Amino acid sequence: MVGFRPPFLDSQMETDEYSVGLNTSIQTVGAHSEHQGLSGLEARFENEIARKDTLRDHLLTQLGEEISDPVKRLIGVQLIDSLNDSGYLTSDLEAIASNFGCDHNLIEDTLLELQDFDPPGVFARDLSECLSIQLNEQDRCDPAMELMIRHLDLVAQNDISSLCKLCSVDAEDIAEMVNEIRGLN
Repeated sequence: MVGFRPPFLDSQMETDEYSVGLNTSIQTVGAHSEHQGLSGLEARFENEIARKDTLRDHLLTQLGEEISDPVKRLIGVQLIDSLNDSGYLTSDLEAIASNFGCDHNLIEDTLLELQDFDPPGVFARDLSECLSIQLNEQDRCDPAMELMIRHLDLVAQNDISSLCKLCSVDAEDIAEMVNEIRGLN
């Protein structure tokens, strides 16, 4: 389309439709209560409340607010569209770089920026990376924790002695670290 500019390329995002729709509904309650039965207003209000943004919508909003470079925004859209339902990145970064005709490092740099988006852990390529992103956000990814999340197989096997040796901590610390990991999303 000539003249079409996707909203995520604009540097300033407009108020999201949900807020506008909900505010409109609330403002019109008083104005229309004489002309419309209460049950009709209740149904309209419930429809507005029931409408939820998808993960994709949420991420596109953040993309528009946080990334100003138009090329990185386009890459960001591709990466968002490469997420599975759980928020994990499923596409090969080399393939994305090839499709865009750009350097792999640009894709990787953009990915690192997107991994700061909400919800924490989104854009991870596997469980270990997801946990690492969340722990880094909480400033809790020390060397011992990093080693533990790289060896989740030992955690799954409940191999406390191997984890103690690997992470250079005692069993009590391992238990605390495991509980902290379990508390993540």
